[in-house]
Amino acid sequence: MTSTLEKLKAIVENRDPEGLDVAPQSKPHETSTHHEETSTPLQIVEPEPESTPLRSEEVDKSESSNSERDGIESHAELEERSFREQLESLYQDLAHLNEQFPGHDLNSLIDYTKSLEEKLGCDPRTEHVLSYDNYRTALAQLTADQADRAAFGIIELSDQGRILIYNRWQSQLSGMSAEKTIGRHFFLEIAPCTNNRLVFGRFKQGLSSGELDVKFAYCFSYRMNPTNVELHLIRDPDSQRNYLIVQRATTV
Repeated sequence: MTSTLEKLKAIVENRDPEGLDVAPQSKPHETSTHHEETSTPLQIVEPEPESTPLRSEEVDKSESSNSERDGIESHAELEERSFREQLESLYQDLAHLNEQFPGHDLNSLIDYTKSLEEKLGCDPRTEHVLSYDNYRTALAQLTADQADRAAFGIIELSDQGRILIYNRWQSQLSGMSAEKTIGRHFFLEIAPCTNNRLVFGRFKQGLSSGELDVKFAYCFSYRMNPTNVELHLIRDPDSQRNYLIVQRATTV
């Protein structure tokens, strides 16, 4: 016979006092309710496509394309401005010609130019121009106009070293006009950088010996940027005229 203590223990453990399991009883205040869920169809919402940022290469390409387009437009504008300036210059030249030669057209001016050339007996455009290879033969009878057509410097000097001819090429090299140099001492006033044994010394020595024909490299530095040149001091034996020939030094 089961003791009273064991029965109580069995009741606490939800077992039959006789050893059988007892199913748990629902508490009176708990009620079982069944909630029916209403099924609704699923709506599939597609996400909006996100804007993909441009890669750095694409950005650079786009900016480069815009820059090239802007460059082409800028070049076109510059070209148009250049054409307009040239056209304006031509208009001014035509106005000057009409003022100087009223009643003449371009063809009549060409004919007039040819008639003047025939009267002078020469054509300045095709007249012989001195070259650096043949100037020796022209020194005896060289004029200032002929010297101005030479593509190198020609300076005629008196026995005292004063300038008699100072051609256009030399004026462009030194920045001094012929009018400001004629009659002045070349070695002491115009180009004091040549007042030394190399240049002025050789000039005086050649006059003393009666033979002046020497070429040498030199650097002009007075009143101009240092400029490497080739100098030729020469005295024409027939006319006894002295010259300083100047040629830019050839660079390799």
